[in-house]
Amino acid sequence: MRRALLSFLAATLMSLEAQAADSGGQFSVEGIGGSTCESFVTAKSESSNAYYAFLGWLDGYMTGINQYAPETYDITPWQSQNLLAALFEKFCAKNPGAKFFAVANKMIVELRDDRLRESSAPVIAKVGERSIGVYREILRRVQVLLKEGGHYKGGIDGLFGPNTRRALESYQKQVGSTVTGLPDQATLFKLLSPSAARN
Repeated sequence: MRRALLSFLAATLMSLEAQAADSGGQFSVEGIGGSTCESFVTAKSESSNAYYAFLGWLDGYMTGINQYAPETYDITPWQSQNLLAALFEKFCAKNPGAKFFAVANKMIVELRDDRLRESSAPVIAKVGERSIGVYREILRRVQVLLKEGGHYKGGIDGLFGPNTRRALESYQKQVGSTVTGLPDQATLFKLLSPSAARN
């Protein structure tokens, strides 16, 4: 019974349309998630406490997706909180009347295909004094894309070594990014974002 209930909740969370609601199709959105996009944009521009409440709500929402959505370990396996906030701000600036939770639902649908379906070990990528943590599966995906682009010559193992660093540097130079040799947020966005052109 519990498994059937969790499956039902997961299917609901993964859909743009509210399937689980009262007989009139209405449901309660908890906390600041029921606020408008305009409120989010204002809060972000002011760096107010409300902005951090929006981010906390979003973290909780994504954690709920991770817990209840089938075949989902992490719905945002490489996207930082800052990147998600920037994407929200861009969409919300054009859609000020949209509800924050509705934008979160839309984002879930767009992220679903690139989620981590299973747990993946963390890898620390380090160049000089700077280091970045990334899932091994994400680094494996990066290696595949770098290899397809002619930047990477090594094996697809999801480990960070000299070949992966050089391939990242080559790619970063090609696309005009800051050359770090690391799988930083800007590089991951250019490589992995569904809306980004893969060079």
